[in-house]
Amino acid sequence: MATGKVFDVGSELPARAVMFTLDRMRMFSAWPGKERFGRTLLNQHTDHRIARRLGRPAAIVQGCQLSALVEDMLLNAFGEQWLKGGKLQVSYIGVVCADEEITAGGKVVLRENGNLGVDVWCRNTRGNDVVVGRATIPD
Repeated sequence: MATGKVFDVGSELPARAVMFTLDRMRMFSAWPGKERFGRTLLNQHTDHRIARRLGRPAAIVQGCQLSALVEDMLLNAFGEQWLKGGKLQVSYIGVVCADEEITAGGKVVLRENGNLGVDVWCRNTRGNDVVVGRATIPD
């Protein structure tokens, strides 16, 4: 599964964009069988009414779903390197609502002690960062 790609310090990773439709959000946050565990399928991630009742502008994308987008980008860029020892730390700094397109990006910022440091982000179409963080990948 090695990608064969080499990323030097300063290299940008190939971006990964996704449209977060309400249907896509429901697949992630309202999985079938959830009610067996005393959980409702309706929540701020799957229902506009509930989200608005909680003060959100609309149903919001779950943070883990945004992290998954970053991880997908890292897997596509680094393949086995990512799977064998990659680490990711992110902060959620913005709200993403249903029907927003989000792009995950990254840039290699350091190479030391056998690892690459990659600044990562998710950005909306207005150019605002909604997730920021750092990935460490064995070099």
